Amino acid sequence: MPAQSHPRQESFVVAYRVSRLDSPPAPTRAGAIRAPRDERSAECVTDARIQIFIREHDLKNNEGLHAYFNRRVSEILHRHGKRIVGWDAILHPDLPADSIVQASDPGGLAKVAANGHSVILSHGYYIDLNYTAAENYLSDPLPANTTLKFEQQQHILGGEATMWSEWVTPEFIDTRIWPRTAAIAERLWSPREVCDIPDMYRRLAVIDVRLQEAGLQQHQWPRIELPGLDSESPVVEALRTLASVVEPVKDYRRLDLQLDCTQSTPLNELADWSRFDSRAARELNASVAQWLSTPGKLDAKGATALAAQLESWGNAGELAAQAPAAATPLAQGRTEMTRSLAAVCRIGREAIQALMSGRTVADDWRFAAVAILDHAEQPNAAAVEFPFLTSLRQLVIAAAAARKEAPSTMMPILLRLKP
Repeated sequence: MPAQSHPRQESFVVAYRVSRLDSPPAPTRAGAIRAPRDERSAECVTDARIQIFIREHDLKNNEGLHAYFNRRVSEILHRHGKRIVGWDAILHPDLPADSIVQASDPGGLAKVAANGHSVILSHGYYIDLNYTAAENYLSDPLPANTTLKFEQQQHILGGEATMWSEWVTPEFIDTRIWPRTAAIAERLWSPREVCDIPDMYRRLAVIDVRLQEAGLQQHQWPRIELPGLDSESPVVEALRTLASVVEPVKDYRRLDLQLDCTQSTPLNELADWSRFDSRAARELNASVAQWLSTPGKLDAKGATALAAQLESWGNAGELAAQAPAAATPLAQGRTEMTRSLAAVCRIGREAIQALMSGRTVADDWRFAAVAILDHAEQPNAAAVEFPFLTSLRQLVIAAAAARKEAPSTMMPILLRLKP
C-alpha cells in the first residue's frame, strides 16, 4: 500500500530513522521507539479522529490500534532487513510472528515464550536500580525452577542490561555501568550452574582494572565539591570514606525519598558519590562471617583488625559530620548518615570487645545497640543504606549470647544518636 495512504506516516519514517542508530548487519531491534499505549489511552478514547480511524480499520479498540501500529513498524523494518523488538506491552494476537519481545519481568518472559515469540529478559539487569553485581549475576533468564517446556525455552534469546538515566550525569555514569555489566555478560553466556559469587568478584576486579586501562572513568568519581569546603580539607577524605561504605538505595526508592528533586537538582550528593556495590562493606561482611564462624577461640588478631576498621570508619563519620550542609533534605540526610556511621561502628567495636572479654553484655546495652542499628536501617533523605548492618547485628547477637557473667568494665554505650 502506498505510504501516503497511511495517516501519520511520518511517525513510521521517524521509527526507521531512529532504528538506523542501532543497525548491525543481522536483523535487529527497531531502536529507541516507544508507543506509549498506557499513557495515551485516555487521549485515544477522547480523540474523535483516532476513534474514526479505529472504526474504519475494524481495529475494535485501543489494543487493536496499538497492534496496528506495531504491524506497520514491522513492515517498514522488514524492507530494510530488520525486525521489531518491543517491550512486552506490544504482545498481541496480531503481533507479527518474527517480532522479538523484551520482557520487563520473569512472568512476562514466560508468557511471551509460551506464545511462541522470541524474548529478551531485562528484569534482573536494570543496572540503574543499583543492585549489586552478585544480585545481577544470580539472575538467570532460565532459572532451575522454570515451568517452561523445552520447546518454549528455545524462544528465550537472553537478556539485556538496561541503563535509564534519570539519576546519572556524564561525570559518573561509568560508575553505574562498570564493571558490573561484565558480570551480567558472563551470566548471560554461562550455564545457570555457574554461580560462584566470590570467584566472580575475584575475576571482576581484574576486569575492572582492564576497563580502566581502556579509558573508562568508573574510578574517577566522586569529585566532592561542596560550597565552603576546601578541596584539600581532611573532611573531603572523610566524605569519600562515607561514600565508600554506603550504597544508593535499590529499585525506585530514591524517587520516594527525594521528592523535592527535579531535573534541575545537581546530582552531587551522597547517593551520587556512592557506588552500587561497596567493596569495603563486602569485605567487612566476609571478615565478620569468617571471624565468627571459625571453630575454637575467637582470633585476637582478627578482632583487632575488625575493631580497627570500624574505628577508622567511625572516625570518618565524625569528621564528615563537619562538612557544610545546606538546609535541604538531601544535605541534612547526608549529615544524619555521618552520625549514624559513627554510632553503628561504635556498636560493632563494643560487641567485639565484649566477645573478646568472654563476658556477656547487659540487656540494656543489647536493647540500645539494636535500637541504633534499627535507626540506621530506616529510609533516609540521603537515599543510601549501610550494606554491613547485618554483620554488626551478628556481632551484637553473638555478644549477647555469651551469657557467663555481667561485664565489670565496658566502653560506654551510645544510647542515642548525637543531636
